[in-house]
Amino acid sequence: MFYSFASMDDDNLEALRALEKDIGRPLVALREVDLPAARLGHGDLDRIRNLEERLGVVLLAVGGDEEPKPRNGRRRGRNAPAD
Repeated sequence: MFYSFASMDDDNLEALRALEKDIGRPLVALREVDLPAARLGHGDLDRIRNLEERLGVVLLAVGGDEEPKPRNGRRRGRNAPAD
C-alpha cells in the first residue's frame, strides 16, 4: 500500500484546518495510490538503498509485470537467446 499527498477542494481544506485548530496539531492529508512494485535486476536494490541514505528519502521502484532489464539493455526471459 502506497500513499501520496491528497488534493483537497476549498471546503475540505477548510474542514481540515478547523480540525487542526481544534486538536492543536497539524494534519497531513494522504490518499492511497495503487502502484505495482517493480521487479529489480541484480544489485538494483542495494543501489536504491544507497541513494535513499544519501538523499534522506524513501524511494519506490514501481512498474508492471515486466522482467528487469540487464545493464546492456537486452531483456532476459524464457524466450531470450542464451549469452
